[in-house]
Amino acid sequence: MVATAAFGLISGDIWRVTHYVRPLRDEVFTLLSITALVGWLVVDHELWDRPRDEISGSRPACSTSSP
Repeated sequence: MVATAAFGLISGDIWRVTHYVRPLRDEVFTLLSITALVGWLVVDHELWDRPRDEISGSRPACSTSSP
């Protein structure tokens, strides 16, 4: 996936397409791609899960903190 993105950035075809696409359409594509990337990261790393200890409502104290 990274190699595909790198190839897209150095390929002249991608840069030529930006000259033919209207700015609003370009902004929409940018927002869609960012949304897709963030969504993929959230789903892939299961970031929607809440902490299991919801009763206390706070995180446990760090064991390395000084008194």
